[in-house]
Amino acid sequence: FVKGLKPRFCEDKLRLTPNQLMEKKIALLRFDDLEEYMLDRLETDLTNNLYYHNVKHTIDVVVHIEILGIEEKVSEDEMLLLKTAALFHDSGFLIGYKDHEMLSIQLATEILPKYSYLPDQIKIINELIYATRMPHNPKNKLEQIICDADLDYLGRND
Repeated sequence: FVKGLKPRFCEDKLRLTPNQLMEKKIALLRFDDLEEYMLDRLETDLTNNLYYHNVKHTIDVVVHIEILGIEEKVSEDEMLLLKTAALFHDSGFLIGYKDHEMLSIQLATEILPKYSYLPDQIKIINELIYATRMPHNPKNKLEQIICDADLDYLGRND
């Protein structure tokens, strides 16, 4: 039987309250569930006439977020925000084509609380999504990373 969290993952003597390390691990597990949900939704619900803004593009942006984020030495918390924003940055195409970034922000605002994202996290994620609006005008390092990852696709053979 489980009697509580391991001592290194808890804050209290009863070993019932997770500490920040455990909260990060839980958030990463929730991200895996969110990633599966969003990629499935993009795969099944996006129209077939989107040759650039398709599920493959979203996966590519998430991968390049990780590569650039590691190179730029972002924290685990920042990486979670970046990868989440990458999942949602073109999800607005599920609703419509005009101002798809705003529609993406709308979807993120509706879905992320179900995965225990906090209001401050959602605000930053929404700012990152908005930063992908063309023409790009990033205002900080995280916005620069998502903009670079979003455009990595251009000019490649694939």
